[in-house]
Order: sequence, then structure tokens, then C-alpha cells
Amino acid sequence: MIRTIIFDIDETLYIYTPLHRITLKILDDYCVEHLGFEPGEFAAAWPRVYKEITAELGFGNSCIHDILLRSQIILEQKGINPLPHARTLYYLYWDNIISRMVPCDGIHQFLQKARQSGIRLGLGTDMMTEIQYRKLEKLELLDAFDFIVTSEEAGYEKPQEGFFRKVLEKTKCDVEECVMIGDNWDKDIVGAFGVGMPAIWFRPDVDPESCDSEHRKILVRSYEELTRKLL
Repeated sequence: MIRTIIFDIDETLYIYTPLHRITLKILDDYCVEHLGFEPGEFAAAWPRVYKEITAELGFGNSCIHDILLRSQIILEQKGINPLPHARTLYYLYWDNIISRMVPCDGIHQFLQKARQSGIRLGLGTDMMTEIQYRKLEKLELLDAFDFIVTSEEAGYEKPQEGFFRKVLEKTKCDVEECVMIGDNWDKDIVGAFGVGMPAIWFRPDVDPESCDSEHRKILVRSYEELTRKLL
């Protein structure tokens, strides 16, 4: 019997990747216009600096997601004092992402039905806590959940066991009575399996015929399908 459902946020409650692409172009254009970058230079530095940060801090540190830190380092490497500009890039990024966010089709109806069934609802997400609260506010989902665990709070990133142990503390039920819903196989699914928690792989963009049997068995492509599977 399922007593608690835990959701990832990014790519699960809303679709993040296309918004990131749009917003990174906005930041790149800003740096060309105001900071003397070549077109595409800032965007090209983005994944490279992420790799540098994770190499230094490790994948278990929530600071690897900090847009302010990443912007600061890109500007420093360009020889530009980041102090007058890094916060501008930070707010430009998140304000543009959040203003464009829309909830996945059917999410509100699913959560309402789960609540009516007496199921507790939680969030287990990497990223900085304040930003995730802003996303939930934009999606009009702040009142929909009973608890949240971020990697900033847990001190661990998914799929580390410590993250999922922190989630389990807040579920107030046994691990087999929980289910994790997320898009990232390695982080959400493997991480949940690592502590014995059932999981569902939420991927609207994946063709079931392209999956092996292990992936296809727990693949869900919509909240309508998720309702049929769980409720």
C-alpha cells in the first residue's frame, strides 16, 4: 500500500530543459552587449565551468547548482570583476526560467486525487532551497505538498544514500510504502532503489519501444498514466 509519494521537481513537475536553452541564450546576449564577450562565448563556458566546479567540490555538494557561483567564475576567467555583474546574471537566469514555467499537464488533478486518497505528498530535489520554493510558488504548488527535502538541506545530492535517508525521515512510513517519481534514471530511480524504495521513471519524451525491459517496466509518460498506475 502506498502511503507517501515523493516527487522530483525539475523535469517532473514542469519541463526545464527548453527553458534553460532559451535563458542561456539571453545571458549570452547580455554578456555580448554589456561585457565584451564574443557571441556564444558565455554559453560555451557554462558546461565547462560546471565540470570544473564539480571536479573541485564533488557531485555531493549542492553548490554545484549555484548560478551565482558559476557566473562569478565565468566572469573571473574572462578577467572581469564579477562583483558588479554576477548577481545581475543570476537574477536574469532565474527570473527568465521561472517566468516561463508551466506545470506538466494533469499534475494538479493527480495531486488532488492522491490527497483525497489519503496519500502524503513530498518533494525530493537537488538544488538550492530558495530557488525550489520560488518554482513551487510559480507553479501554484506550495500548498500541494506535505514536506520537501533539498540537497542543500540534506547535505547530499541524489543518488547518494544520505539524501534518500533524509527523505525517509520525513515520510513517516516504511520504505516499501513510499514511491519516488522522477525523470533522472541515475539520480531518482537508482538512488531510490538503493534504499529499497520503489520508483517510477517519469519521461514524457521517451518512446517505450526504445527502452529495455528494465526501463520500460517503470516508465510513465503522463500524469494521466501515472493516475492509472498508482491511484
